[in-house]
Amino acid sequence: MKLLLKDIRKYYIAIIITVLSLTVLHIVFHNVCLFKILFGIPCAACGLTRAGIYLLQGNVTASVRMHPLLLPVLVEMTVYCFLRYGKGYEYRGKFKRYTQGVLLITLILMFVVYFYRMYKVFPGEAPMDYNWYCLFHLYHLK
Repeated sequence: MKLLLKDIRKYYIAIIITVLSLTVLHIVFHNVCLFKILFGIPCAACGLTRAGIYLLQGNVTASVRMHPLLLPVLVEMTVYCFLRYGKGYEYRGKFKRYTQGVLLITLILMFVVYFYRMYKVFPGEAPMDYNWYCLFHLYHLK
């Protein structure tokens, strides 16, 4: 618990800025994906929030359809939190290399899934739809 509080104290400004930014984006644009707000196309993580909501509602099928990598990401986050806060591992040495390796694999998988979904689904069903009210599109209409 001490390590968690230490991390919160260390990163509290970044946490506050992130929460405020996401809140403002949601209020102003009714979307929290900056990539979709600016360019109209979904990012590699689009659908993760809705997939999490479906999972919390018990609808695993809809969750996987919304974003197939939510479950692996949740497992990774759980393992990381257990090792960091349960076992007290410091972010250095083997733990740092392990974390970086898992993040790299996750990023590669995210982009593989993203390009597959862009090829097969875009511009179809949410979250792989086009935002016609994106700032880039509106700028070029003038």
